Amino acid sequence: MQKVRIEHARYLGYCAKGMRLWCEDQGLDYLEFVNEGFDVSVFDKFGDDVMIRALIQEAQHERWR
Repeated sequence: MQKVRIEHARYLGYCAKGMRLWCEDQGLDYLEFVNEGFDVSVFDKFGDDVMIRALIQEAQHERWR
């Protein structure tokens, strides 16, 4: 399974503070995200969020394989 990692967020220009706050709002462990990433399926629940869709697409892009 493909993972969404903090590197994907950084590549898109998302700030760490914003990602930390977003994880907290969603009940996700930010340190787990930073250290291990989350399966794409975790982010799929938020598929109507344009920024999260971009993050998923970036994680699935060939450059990260």
